[in-house]
Amino acid sequence: MSILDQLTTIRSTGVISDTAWQFAKFVCRHAADGDNDRLFLAAILASQAVESSHVCVDLRQLHADFDGSYPHYDADRLEAADEAGMPLPSMKLPEPKAWVSYLRNDPAASNVICTPRDYRSAPKPLVLDREGRLYLHRYYDFERELATQLEGIAEGEPVPAANADTTTVATALTMLFPAQAVPGWDVNWQKVAGFAALKNRLTIITGGPGTGKTTVVSGLLALLTRLCGQKLKVYLAAPTGKAAARLSQSLAEQQEPLAEKGFDIESLDITASTVHRMLGYKHHSIHFRHDATNKLDADLIVVDEASMVPLPMMKRIVDAVPYGARLILLGDRHQLASIETGYVLGDLCEAARPGEFSAAFRDAFAAVADEPGDTLPSVTTAPAALTDCSVQLMYSWRFPPGSAIDTFSLAVNTGGDLHAGACIEEWQTPGILEPLPGYTKDDLKDRAITAHWKHVPERLRGAQRIPDALFSQDGLLLRRYRTYLEAQEPVAALAAFEQFRILCATRHGPHGVYELNRLIEEVLSLDYCTDRPAERRRLAKLDLTH
Repeated sequence: MSILDQLTTIRSTGVISDTAWQFAKFVCRHAADGDNDRLFLAAILASQAVESSHVCVDLRQLHADFDGSYPHYDADRLEAADEAGMPLPSMKLPEPKAWVSYLRNDPAASNVICTPRDYRSAPKPLVLDREGRLYLHRYYDFERELATQLEGIAEGEPVPAANADTTTVATALTMLFPAQAVPGWDVNWQKVAGFAALKNRLTIITGGPGTGKTTVVSGLLALLTRLCGQKLKVYLAAPTGKAAARLSQSLAEQQEPLAEKGFDIESLDITASTVHRMLGYKHHSIHFRHDATNKLDADLIVVDEASMVPLPMMKRIVDAVPYGARLILLGDRHQLASIETGYVLGDLCEAARPGEFSAAFRDAFAAVADEPGDTLPSVTTAPAALTDCSVQLMYSWRFPPGSAIDTFSLAVNTGGDLHAGACIEEWQTPGILEPLPGYTKDDLKDRAITAHWKHVPERLRGAQRIPDALFSQDGLLLRRYRTYLEAQEPVAALAAFEQFRILCATRHGPHGVYELNRLIEEVLSLDYCTDRPAERRRLAKLDLTH
C-alpha cells in the first residue's frame, strides 16, 4: 500500500485535519511531476505542527519521538478502539536521512521547498533548514526576522540612558533591592535583574510566581525616574485584560513604599492595556496601527505573561518597538505557554542561557552592587547574542523552597510523575493549598500518579461528593465567603474576595468553571441574598472559580 493510500486510511480516524490535508494537496499540486507521497506526508506533518502550536516539524527527531510510526494516537482514541475491538491504522515513517535528502534534492520537491539561503529571494510554501526542520514559510520568516530584530535590540544602547555616576547607581540599587537573608542563595537576583534592565535595551526576566518580577519592574521605573532626568512614557502590556490589570495594580501598590524611600513613579506616563490595544487593533485585519512603519511612542515597553504571547504576536510587538526604547519580557517559562504557534519565551531563555553572564557584565555589576561580580555565574561557552539579557529569579517569596507548592511545581516541571504524587502528602497546608472536604490524601495521590486517562472516569465517581462538601450549611463555601458577604465597605469586600478561589481543571462539565459558578451563586444567594437584590446582582458579576 502506498504512503498516500495509508494516509487516506489514517485520515478516516480524524487525526488529520482538513486544513492539513488540503495544504498537502496544494503543495503536491504545485510540485513537479513524480512520486510525491513522501512530500505529501511531510506537508501534512508541517501543517499539523502548527496546529499543535509548534513552528516546525523536526523530521529527524520525529522518527524517534513516534517510535518510527505515524500517527501518535492519544489515550482516548486508543481506549475507544480497544473497547470496540478495532485497531487503529498506522504507517511506518520513511527513514529520516533518506527522507530529508529527498526533500532537499528531488526535483519533485524543489518547486515547493526552499532553503534558508533563498527563502526571501525565491519564496516557496515550505522551508527546510540544514538540521532537517521543516517549516511553513510564514513561520520560518517570523522566527528568522524576530531573532534578527531581538539581537539588534540586545546590542543597542538604551535611550534615554542612565546619566549618573557609579556611586549614585549603586546607592539607588541598594535602596530598591536591599540585601535579604535567603538561605542557600548568595546572589540578590532581583538586584541583578534590575541592573540588567537598567543597562540593556532588551531584558528577559523569568521566574515562578512570587519571585519578584513585578518588584523588579517597579524598581526599574523608580531607577529610570531618578537617573534619566526626564519624564518617561511607559507601556505595560499583557495578552489578557486581567493580566494587564493585575500588573497595573501591583505597580500601584508599590508607589507608597517607593515614595517612602524617596522614589516617585507617579510622575511617569504609564499606560496599561492588552497587547492588542497597545498595538492598535484593527477590526477584521491581521495588521495593527503600530508596526515597523509607525512605531509606538514609548521609552519603555513591559510585556507581562510573555510565555502566553505566540510567535506572530511577538513579532508584531518587536516591530513596533521604537529606536532606543527598552523592552522587558516578563514571564514564567514553565507555565502558561501560548495556545497559538510558538514557544517564544522558552526558546529565548534557552538561547540566552539565563544565569550565565559575560565578564563585562559581571565587572559592571560588581562596581554598583554590594555583591562581588564573581558570585555571578560566568558563561560556559562563547557568549551568545542574548548573553546578559536574561535573568531567572530563583527564590519564591510566596512559596519558599521546601513548601508544598514549591516542591510539587518542581516535580511537575521536571516531569517526575511519581515524585509529584509523593508531594501530594504535603498538600494539606491550611490557608495555602488544601483538598476539598470529602477527599483523602490517598484519593489525591492516586489521581496524581494515574498513568492512563482510561482510569480517570472511574476514579472521578467520588467527585460527586464535592457539592455536599462545598455547599452544605456549614460547608467550605459559606465559611470562606462569609467575611466577603458580610463586609460593609467595598474595599473590605474586595479584600475578602481575594482570599479564596476554587481551582477547576475544566471550563465545562459537572465540576467545571461554569457549573460550579452557577451552583455557588445559587447557594450564596439563598443564604444571604433572599431579600437583598443588590447583593444578588453583585454575586452575578463575580467569577468565583478559575
